[in-house]
Amino acid sequence: MDRTSKIRVMPDSLASQVAAGEVVESPSSIVKELIENSIDAGAKNINIIIERGGKFLIKVIDDGSGMSREDAILSIERHATSKIKSKNDLHNISTFGFRGEALPSIASVSNFKLTTSSKNNPVGTELLIKGGKLIAVNECGSKTGTQIEVRALFYNIPARKKFLKSDSAEFSKIERAVIAACLSAPHIGFSLHHGTKCVLNLGQATSYKNRILDVFGSEFSEKLIEFSTDDVDGIKIKGFVSNPDYNFTTRKHQYVFINSRAVKNSSVSISIRDAFKGLIEKGMNPVVILFINVKPNQIDVNIHPSKEEVKFDNSNKVQRLISETIISSISSDLKSNNNSPDELADLSKSKNESDEFVELKQIHDKSVQLIQNNMLDLELSTSQEIEPSLEKEFKVLGLLR
Repeated sequence: MDRTSKIRVMPDSLASQVAAGEVVESPSSIVKELIENSIDAGAKNINIIIERGGKFLIKVIDDGSGMSREDAILSIERHATSKIKSKNDLHNISTFGFRGEALPSIASVSNFKLTTSSKNNPVGTELLIKGGKLIAVNECGSKTGTQIEVRALFYNIPARKKFLKSDSAEFSKIERAVIAACLSAPHIGFSLHHGTKCVLNLGQATSYKNRILDVFGSEFSEKLIEFSTDDVDGIKIKGFVSNPDYNFTTRKHQYVFINSRAVKNSSVSISIRDAFKGLIEKGMNPVVILFINVKPNQIDVNIHPSKEEVKFDNSNKVQRLISETIISSISSDLKSNNNSPDELADLSKSKNESDEFVELKQIHDKSVQLIQNNMLDLELSTSQEIEPSLEKEFKVLGLLR
């Protein structure tokens, strides 16, 4: 071997920091990982406390199952997990966490404190870690559940710390991550504080619809169209979209969940775009809150350490089903609301064909035509047949001949 070789094995501390770079991108990614751990632990209430946009402090408190002393110590070891026991488990992942990377990665780039107690252990455990090095393991009094404090984030990686944005910008990303968690888990109560300000305080909700109302308010939720599908080859879709005249310049009100996991997926984005084509102005974005449930073995969540990217076994099928369902729901809403063609005609007559009602009818007719065009585009774009569960509905709505 060439004695001048410069290849070296990295020290463990450096390797941990490099690995952490993929999992811990920002304060919001930490909040997301910790909330997901709490949900996996069966928490009914999760409290998040943030200071200075998460740069100074991130604290997440839950009332989940907690951990024993032994499990608490193991939890900060890289690739230690209770979720995966064999390679076959990778094809049936039903939990948020499974890599065993989140806690050790976070602990390697911060001053980290974990306090936990399980139901069967009257004495709690406290771990103190600095830059990935375990400083102390103490006994303590603690309620059942887990509390994690992350301080001085990236203190030992100045280059990463330098790229953090302002406190308000970082907190804005944290708030979105928390809202996403609130939407995906309405059965859990959440609170979010930034400094002395209470930003969110939500009790447990009985449905997705009630949680949306709690988070965004009545004016927002009243603009939404609710829809759902039956099981189609192991795929079920439930969601909410805005009517075409209620939209935004950004995608801040678009949330997509696959098996309750907040994700990014290009096929889903294309489906949304196709469904609303021509219905809203260019550059505007509808509200979309989409819950897709599939069998765990039909998706791959093991693509990136952040677990935000998901790949479907049959992305074309999912893409088509989403577009068809959204188009159907918008069309049904147009058919049933007060702007139906017959009602508009009656109103026009009673108002002496006033310009206002004539304009409403024109808008309605144009929307129906655009929806029909979008449905036709879907028919032409693929040789696959329309899902049987939706075919009858499309014929009733006049979208299929």
